[in-house]
Order: sequence, then structure tokens, then C-alpha cells
Amino acid sequence: MRRFILGKNGYIPVHQHPWEHEIYVLLGKGIVGAMNEEKVLESDNYAYIPPNVPHWYKSLSDEWIFLCIIPYKK
Repeated sequence: MRRFILGKNGYIPVHQHPWEHEIYVLLGKGIVGAMNEEKVLESDNYAYIPPNVPHWYKSLSDEWIFLCIIPYKK
């Protein structure tokens, strides 16, 4: 699990990886883009991103804080 903090207009560019992950928003508002969809997520919202899907993030507030949770592989 990782915690991300993006400031005003902060973003994480398009990327992908071979594992799924879940996003859970703690504070603020932002956009998650995956495949051909964009979803606005606010506090207490969540999103699932399947493995190998290109995705990106952009903050829509002064501070957007979210958790990124990936599965534990033994």
C-alpha cells in the first residue's frame, strides 16, 4: 500500500504494470483515467484498475490524497 499526495494540478502520467490495484481516496478530488474512461473520485470513493491497463491520475483540488493498494505476492 502506498499513499499519494498530489497538489493543485498535480498528475501522474499514463503508465501500466502487470498487477491490479485499487485506489481509495482519503481527501480531495481528482480524476482517474483508465482504458477509455475517466472517473472523478472524491473522499471515500474508490476505483479498481485491472492488470496491464494504461492509466493516469490528475488532481482537481488543492490537495488530493489517495491510497494505492496492490496485491501481496509471495
